[in-house]
Amino acid sequence: MPASSKLWNGLTVLPGCRLSRGSAPWGAMVIPLSIRELLELDAYRRTIKAIDHAYELTLGEAGSDAERERARYKRHWETLLYSEQIEAIRTRRLLRKADKLAIDYAVEDGALWKRSIQLDCWILTASGYSEIRNAVREERKEQWRAAMARMGWLIGIFGSFTGLLSVWRLARGL
Repeated sequence: MPASSKLWNGLTVLPGCRLSRGSAPWGAMVIPLSIRELLELDAYRRTIKAIDHAYELTLGEAGSDAERERARYKRHWETLLYSEQIEAIRTRRLLRKADKLAIDYAVEDGALWKRSIQLDCWILTASGYSEIRNAVREERKEQWRAAMARMGWLIGIFGSFTGLLSVWRLARGL
């Protein structure tokens, strides 16, 4: 069972974002995707930390430079899968936020994307992640400015209507 599937008190994550306790009387409960991703990220980070700790012990026991280099190489390949899963989750989360933006397609020699070695999918590079995150921020700023402009118009119309109502009431002697 992968490290990401274990949760608190023996609960396991099943495909489809569900939590199950085996034969629980209430059945499986659905958890939001964002919470599942946070749990997976935490599990992957803990796994990387455990692998790093184990290899630090191995590196301490290594006698020659060749053994140390071999241990570093093994650690790199063992942690690569978890690191790429973290990057894939971060990429999916950012792309969900940027669903209305025009984003360049993934290409082999592009600056935004890189091909994952272990997962066989495309993930954002650091510069690509930063660029898309900045584009999302700018889009949200524009949406906020447009909403504030509409609110100004609505408040102005409501104020004018209130003034006209008060003049009408004064003219009628109410």
